[in-house]
Amino acid sequence: MESLDLNIKQILSDWKVSDAIRELIANAIDEHSITGIKEPIKVDYNEQTKTLTIKDLGRGIKNIHFIQNESNEKKDTLNTIGKFGIGLKDAIAVLVRHHIYITFSSNFGIYTPIITRKEGIKEDISTIHMQRDNNMSEQ
Repeated sequence: MESLDLNIKQILSDWKVSDAIRELIANAIDEHSITGIKEPIKVDYNEQTKTLTIKDLGRGIKNIHFIQNESNEKKDTLNTIGKFGIGLKDAIAVLVRHHIYITFSSNFGIYTPIITRKEGIKEDISTIHMQRDNNMSEQ
């Protein structure tokens, strides 16, 4: 397994779970604006398992999407909601803070947030990392 440090401990203390879900849906809508795919998202709630599934039918999530990075692609598209590359990380941090389990599945990998110790520093600081299943190839 590969681990990507989001360098986030706790942020947006006033955000609710619904704010995080809204951000994930906004990302799918942006993907629709950029690529023109007809159906950008499917949302399903399973009452029995209490599982919410959000399927972004875009190009797929990659390691780069977990790095704060202003998106030229989004800046150059008029109808996008996000631009700065922080919304996904914000949503993950809020869901983790609320103890909500989330997994991102893509043809590029399966990503799961975990809280683990930062490497390479003397202080004992834990942050959110995205653990990536290495059996999937990054493209």
